[in-house]
Amino acid sequence: SCFKILEEILAPSEAAKIVLTEEHMERVFMYAICWSIGALLELEDRKVFDAELRAISTLAPPVGDTTFEYFVSESGEWRHRSGRVT
Repeated sequence: SCFKILEEILAPSEAAKIVLTEEHMERVFMYAICWSIGALLELEDRKVFDAELRAISTLAPPVGDTTFEYFVSESGEWRHRSGRVT
């Protein structure tokens, strides 16, 4: 399911022949890992999973909430989910 998530997120860029930066790709990959592997975790375990992701990447979202609370914008930046809810 990680690859399916990546495929869906990257499809518009691929169709438009847009080359994403390494940083953008790493953020998308982190997002896909969270929602494929980490999606099965309970809330407390997600915090542990988030800490492990942050330990291996310098491109994690801002500290405060877990990576699960963010999505990657079209520009490749982390955006908090609360900004999307209407």
